[in-house]
Amino acid sequence: MVGRKELMYELEDYKTEYKKEMICVKETIKFINSNENLIRDNNENEHITASVWIINEDMNKCLLVHHKKLNKWIQIGGHVDDSESAYDAAVRETKEETGLVDIKLMGNGIFDISIFEGMKKGRKHKHYDVIYLFQANENDKLIISDESNELKWININDINRYTNEEEILRLAEKTKKLR
Repeated sequence: MVGRKELMYELEDYKTEYKKEMICVKETIKFINSNENLIRDNNENEHITASVWIINEDMNKCLLVHHKKLNKWIQIGGHVDDSESAYDAAVRETKEETGLVDIKLMGNGIFDISIFEGMKKGRKHKHYDVIYLFQANENDKLIISDESNELKWININDINRYTNEEEILRLAEKTKKLR
């Protein structure tokens, strides 16, 4: 994974007021410090992923994807490749899963850290998810990838109609604080 040192600097500088997220930050730092292989191609049991929380220009809507395999609404994201940083993976995943190319990073880097379990071929594995905040024009054309059933701009105040995932509710809460 390119950008290992940069990611560590970002994580060490990252501050959050959410206790569960603080634990995720510490566990992610511990994972990086104790593992040479951080990506899926080299470590099937646990690896770094990158996600994006995309908000509109008015900061009152977020773009969520209804994931086919998971059958639920989630933020856009995926696995980090060997030749890219977590940030580069977030940009790539945004383009692949939404078709959006005119996106803007908000803030100075990491917006949230989450840890969740994935399943592949009946085996559980752990994702250390680095989440970046992007802004995009909600009127730009969207392209739904093969991994998704639907993409939708959702009003932040209505997010709990689509999901009860703690991490996504936290992202929505953080977005409200930006306004």
